[in-house]
Amino acid sequence: MDHAKWLVIEDIPLSLPAVYDIRWDFDCPAHGPQNEKPLQAEEKSDRRLETSRCSTVGCTSTGIGALGNRIFCREHFIFTCRTQFEVYQRLWSEQRWRELSLATVSRFIHDGMREARRIEKTRNDLDDVQRAQLLEIIFLAADLGRRLRRSPRQKIIISIRLISDQAWQEETETMVVSRCGGLVKSKHPVQIGQHFQVIRQQHGEQAVARAVWVSADGEDSRALLAFEFLDCGNFWGLDWSVPEVAA
Repeated sequence: MDHAKWLVIEDIPLSLPAVYDIRWDFDCPAHGPQNEKPLQAEEKSDRRLETSRCSTVGCTSTGIGALGNRIFCREHFIFTCRTQFEVYQRLWSEQRWRELSLATVSRFIHDGMREARRIEKTRNDLDDVQRAQLLEIIFLAADLGRRLRRSPRQKIIISIRLISDQAWQEETETMVVSRCGGLVKSKHPVQIGQHFQVIRQQHGEQAVARAVWVSADGEDSRALLAFEFLDCGNFWGLDWSVPEVAA
């Protein structure tokens, strides 16, 4: 459930579709050793940057850094990172961070910090101002990442009902909850990004949620489903001043 951490494998003779079709070994902080097919993968290559132009409309400069699927020259990479991080910081300070997809923000934080570090360490043609701007991007990314990780998680069982617009519903229980969502087991197929309604069985509170992570089926034929809320405050009614509790 930590979208800011990636498993990096170098120099493998596989295409991207082949990578998606292989089960890889990795360690999960919550669940230990895993062997699963990736839900998300991407190919990174400095050679791609060296032969590509900046994706900004009207710019003909050579690419120097990549953010997601877009390539940017030095000027537009710095401008895009600083502008986007300033938007995220403002939304956070205005307590409007629920308007954002946490998966998208985490992805941008990871890409921005990684590329800024690589450019700052490997490019010899940077002037002092540009180097300072890249260091500022690294600082902004690290600061925002710390803020996102401050939302505590609690291991607690809460009975809920999931209602999907795909004409199914089921009763299940939480395994882990946080301010912004939870982790449950589901017997129905759910796609990342799919919206559904969450209802607390005991109290009747309702909220709209979005799937942000789905595992393969487990031994009991139920998949792990992680979701984030779109339109609520303290849905679980818990005291979040306590960092960790178990029930």
